[in-house]
Amino acid sequence: MRVFCAFLFFLFCLPVSCFASGDCPDYSDPSAAADVMEKVLTDEPSCPKAFAKLSDCSFGSMIDSGLAMIVVEKCEARFLPRLSATGRDRYAQERELCSYRYGTSPGSLWKSAEAICGAGVAAAFAADPSLANRPGAKASFDCGRAKTPLEKAICDDSRLGQSDILLSRAYKDLLSVLTDPRLRALAVKDQSRWLRNLSRTCDLSAAPVPAGGLSCLRAAFTHRFHAIDDCLAGECQTGILSIQDDD
Repeated sequence: MRVFCAFLFFLFCLPVSCFASGDCPDYSDPSAAADVMEKVLTDEPSCPKAFAKLSDCSFGSMIDSGLAMIVVEKCEARFLPRLSATGRDRYAQERELCSYRYGTSPGSLWKSAEAICGAGVAAAFAADPSLANRPGAKASFDCGRAKTPLEKAICDDSRLGQSDILLSRAYKDLLSVLTDPRLRALAVKDQSRWLRNLSRTCDLSAAPVPAGGLSCLRAAFTHRFHAIDDCLAGECQTGILSIQDDD
């Protein structure tokens, strides 16, 4: 589950271990392994250590949903009762982004990702409750400097703004796992190509972007961050995230 840990690092700089700890249960019997993990997580008094164990020893299946709730409840007990109504809304917004990024994709792997992401948000807020006092971003960039029709559309539409934030996070996750400089350069090139193609795919001729262009952008951004997440899971789809030399 390194990809989900990368997400949490870029979002919150959460100091957790995201590498196999060497003492995970035997997965040959998933039911027995789940029972072991449930006891380990329940008995672990530390919120960050419980989350680290969850991320290290995740099953990549629906089992993680129940295990993640143990971590969420453990971590929320450390900060949630003290949050203001505004702080609770801010916390809910971050958990909603987990659901939007992973919860709309079919398959148990993505349900696992959604659950672990949500637990990570709880662990991050427990580690730094001041996160609840920071205003939620409208986009991945400073909307005060928005100039192009695309930038203004992202800042003016909340759903498109969420998609832009998630695309930015997925893209950073991708770059974080590409240790080969050549592959990183190709990934950057591919992302630039995709951005250039948006103006041909969607109507960005003027601001405000017309309704049809806005719908096109929402679909394009959502499709793109899902495509990158598929690649992070080892399931790149040809023609969706094509890292290649040619234009």
